[in-house]
Amino acid sequence: MLKGHLRSNLYSLLTALLLSVVLICCKWNYQNKTNPIKAISWDVYGYYLYLPSAIIYHDPGLENMEWVQRTIHEYKPSPAIYQFSPGKKNRQVNTYPMGLAVAYAPGFMVAHAIAKLSSYPADGFSPPYQWSLVFTSIVFFCLGIFLLRTLLLHFFPDILSACLLILIVWGTNFFFHAGLEGTMPHNFMFVFNCLLLLFTIRWYETFRLRYAILLAFFLGLATIARPTELIWLLVPLCWGVYDAASFRNRLTLLRTHYKQVIVFGITLILTGMPQLAYWKWASGNWFVFNHGERFAFLDPYTYDFLFSYKKGWLVYTPIMIFALLGFYHLYKYKKDLFYPFFIFTVVNIYVLSSWDCWWYATSFGQRPLVESYPLLAIPLGYFIIRIWKTGWLFRIPVLLFLLALAVLNLFQTWQMAVGVMDGERMTKAYYWKIFGKKMASAEDRKNLLEIDRNAFHGVFEGNEDDFYKKVVFFRDYEHNYPDTDPHYMTDTIHFEGKRCLKLDTLNSFAQGMTERYCDLTNKSYVWIRMTVDVFPFVDGAESHSGFVASVESDGRVMDYIGYGVEESKAKPGQWNTITYDYLTPFIHHKEDKVGLYYWNSGKKPVFIDNMKFEVWEPKREP
Repeated sequence: MLKGHLRSNLYSLLTALLLSVVLICCKWNYQNKTNPIKAISWDVYGYYLYLPSAIIYHDPGLENMEWVQRTIHEYKPSPAIYQFSPGKKNRQVNTYPMGLAVAYAPGFMVAHAIAKLSSYPADGFSPPYQWSLVFTSIVFFCLGIFLLRTLLLHFFPDILSACLLILIVWGTNFFFHAGLEGTMPHNFMFVFNCLLLLFTIRWYETFRLRYAILLAFFLGLATIARPTELIWLLVPLCWGVYDAASFRNRLTLLRTHYKQVIVFGITLILTGMPQLAYWKWASGNWFVFNHGERFAFLDPYTYDFLFSYKKGWLVYTPIMIFALLGFYHLYKYKKDLFYPFFIFTVVNIYVLSSWDCWWYATSFGQRPLVESYPLLAIPLGYFIIRIWKTGWLFRIPVLLFLLALAVLNLFQTWQMAVGVMDGERMTKAYYWKIFGKKMASAEDRKNLLEIDRNAFHGVFEGNEDDFYKKVVFFRDYEHNYPDTDPHYMTDTIHFEGKRCLKLDTLNSFAQGMTERYCDLTNKSYVWIRMTVDVFPFVDGAESHSGFVASVESDGRVMDYIGYGVEESKAKPGQWNTITYDYLTPFIHHKEDKVGLYYWNSGKKPVFIDNMKFEVWEPKREP
């Protein structure tokens, strides 16, 4: 019987094996070319930090910053450390949820054992730990492919399931985000959501308690990895409901199995409780947003989310247009699936496109939708079924077009991997300049949206002649200012003129400026050159003083950068000129406020003079 079952599923099985092998080879090649020692970096550092902090250092609150600073200095997980922020008492709160740490944990424990038995430091970040994440991601994307195959075979014949596997894996940004960037959440969420759909099917087929518990557990685990995954609760709740009669039947069914429903709810809460308890303990709040970003539910960015060249989902994953068209055919063939799937998709897109950072940083297309592809593969399958029933004059061109889109996606994935396509700064002009190209020229790159904020280090990049310049703030402290205490205007030490400003523990801020972005410029970005003369009495490691630049939107901090004596390597006991070129981030609203000032957060005094802010506006934008 098993032999016959394998033969009947031969196409999809071989396809799943082939896709897994190809992805492993691509992943291995990509990881070796992009320095695997950096697997624990950027957002992954935040997701991962729970493991070493709790298991190795017994410091989940990051109260002993010595080991944190030491590992940051040695392994440099990201240029700016944004993954945690000050919490309650002396604790630092990890603003990233802990669900992925659960998925990372088995590989972490193996790596920890290897590090202890070898010459590698057992510090949570040495090569065995870095490679453990790479191998864990490989296991998960292979598991995701095989689980997707299992799910598709529940709805479609073998040959169609094989075709859908190819279209989802090679025809969407799954290949990039679950394959090449597999340590990020989307690879793991893809697996969890395949399991959610499979356990939903199993529960409604059998009404067994174990499937209710497993469904609740993986929904809870997905939610504490990415809180928006709680939207998936709509799928089992609406499963099989398509009219008034089926709705009444659903209520009757839930009453009949009320004990399982209660167990489901308890399991879901217990799975999510560790995250809530940690945030309450570390920060004093039950929920913590990362980066200060929020949802703009009353003013979502849905059009840009779907259609913009910056990061539009349907621009960079056009094959999903046919999945959306497939909802019509799903309605005709399987109404009991149409409503849960359609309601989930609409709500999911609305919520994800309401996030302030709707482009989700560096990514190929819309990465948060990757984990929805197990569900969207089903309407895509019904679209193909409908096309197959048409005449060959229409059927063949459509199927060839789908195959062409898969080939295009593979090529653009390669463009993204080698840097021809940019993960944050795409424009319509640049997209068509590099379309089909293996290389992007310097002339092509002039069509990118803005300078790469991840690559620069506070020093202006570009041709100064391409910018208009204007001084928007200057103080030489020769005069009294309304927001500056005259008692701290001193002539004891001065750089030019007769006076300068003293900053100490009682007077730690040199007031700068806070302006609406629209009052500074009407361009999509500007450089702001911040310059000051500073006289520190101790070296940079002890001084803790410098510029602060921030952007606020509706009272929320969207960007925050500090730069000062330590970074500039200013010498104590003499005057130093510090310059920092601040590139504004992508501005959400023209009313957002830009704040610039100098802050001495250390215990030793410093003197400053000639603080100047100069705005550089681009003369031309793509």
